[in-house]
Order: sequence, then C-alpha cells, then structure tokens
Amino acid sequence: MTGDVIITDENGDPVRVPPAPLAEAPDARVDDRSAILERQMADTSEEAPSEDTSSPSAGAADPAAAAAVR
Repeated sequence: MTGDVIITDENGDPVRVPPAPLAEAPDARVDDRSAILERQMADTSEEAPSEDTSSPSAGAADPAAAAAVR
C-alpha cells in the first residue's frame, strides 16, 4: 500500500482512490484561508461600528452609563 484509500462500491467490490498530491492540497487550503481573511478584514474595515451613545444598549454593561443615556 502506498497511502491509497480503499473503499467498496455498491456491489461490494473494492475501489481504490488515490490521495491528492501533497504539493497541491496545502497550497489550495492556504489560498482559501488567505482569501477568507482578506474578505473578513475588508468587511470589518467597512463596517467599523461607531461609538453610538444614543443606543439603549450602548452602556448595558455599566448600569451608571445606561442610566445616564436614558
């Protein structure tokens, strides 16, 4: 065996499925992660939340700040 995966088909006959070449698989995943990271960075820079103190939930963690907003 050289790392092949053996599965059976619907008739129970063995079917050999060779693994993906190592030189191709990691590069594809790295490219996907890079593209995803770039999209996430673009999304966060475009949608950066501003400091909104008029929102009722703006000071929810601090009761004194929440009371001051109301």
